Amino acid sequence: MKITHINIFILIILVFSSCSLKKDKQEQEKAIARVYDRYLYPSDIIGINSTKLSEIDSIEFIKAYTGSWIKNQLLLYKAESNLTEEDLDIDKLIENYRESLVIFTYEQKVIEQTLDTIVTEIEIENYYENNKSNFELRQNIVKVSYLITKSKVVKKPAEIKKWLMSDNEDDQYKLQKFCEANAEKYYFDENKWFLFSDIIKEIPIDTYNEEAFLKTNNYINFKDSDYEYFIYIKDFMAKESISPLEFVKSNINNIIINKRKKMLLQQIENDLYKTALKNNAIDIY
Repeated sequence: MKITHINIFILIILVFSSCSLKKDKQEQEKAIARVYDRYLYPSDIIGINSTKLSEIDSIEFIKAYTGSWIKNQLLLYKAESNLTEEDLDIDKLIENYRESLVIFTYEQKVIEQTLDTIVTEIEIENYYENNKSNFELRQNIVKVSYLITKSKVVKKPAEIKKWLMSDNEDDQYKLQKFCEANAEKYYFDENKWFLFSDIIKEIPIDTYNEEAFLKTNNYINFKDSDYEYFIYIKDFMAKESISPLEFVKSNINNIIINKRKKMLLQQIENDLYKTALKNNAIDIY
């Protein structure tokens, strides 16, 4: 017969129950744990977890819950002992939180219904040109193509190099077909910028000076015990130079939208204030 955690809890109550149901909890049940003057009883745990558990799992759940309860009560005791009466004005804290939550929810609704989230290429370019100093690179970035194969798969590495570095459509087609049949992983979009540190996470390039390495290496081919790596670095930009527009376009889009949000919320506040003044809804004493 399967024993659910609810049955286990009921059994605990029956075992530990010491007096009639007319008596209070402290007299009806034997406490599971105590922290200073606070007690945890079996009935406090019943129903907390509705998942069916075995007898062993139920006992482990009770142990885990008891340990968590003890830690929380210790923190609560310490907090109540050190906070002022003003700090402990829970009703005030709840009301402040409620007001903030109501305002936030209203603002989000207005933003969803009103905010123009379409940002044009011209807007992005203008923002970039007017704020270039804010887009200094903090890391080296690269445009890169690469492929990774199992070791000993490639018979003619020079052929892979030719395909990888070529703009010829026939070479690119041959490379694509080779990768589809043999590559463990590959990437060929040479127009997208990546952090060089992210590329190193994919490909175990050993370098102590990234910038010096990038200046002297645009093609790398090496093996380890499992894989062979082919990397063509088409371009790079060193940290502390100005980011190319393509690399920060998404960030600029978000910046522009966030500025619009701020302006929209300020406009709402101003309009509400003007309307309230007009309707004599505000008095300052």
